[in-house]
Amino acid sequence: MIANVPLTDDDGNAQREPSRPSTKQPINTASESGPIDDAQQEALRKLIAETQTNITSFLGYLRVESLSDIPSDQFDVARGLLLKKLRKQREAAQ
Repeated sequence: MIANVPLTDDDGNAQREPSRPSTKQPINTASESGPIDDAQQEALRKLIAETQTNITSFLGYLRVESLSDIPSDQFDVARGLLLKKLRKQREAAQ
């Protein structure tokens, strides 16, 4: 105890652990693999249209300004997000 202030919380009402950040992480845009190619961009555009995804929100989540900014080694991550959304939409429609 220093200056009548306890060094530990021992009153039985311990402060709750701070909330943890979301486990959802955007893609790694610091990649050195180069951007996705035109065919990959078109594949994402089709999924974006099919899922009626807000492209601005999607790009914001990925922390890129355009589809052409997505690193090629992260294409599967971006595509996976859209495919997951598509699966959920199809399950909800059944």
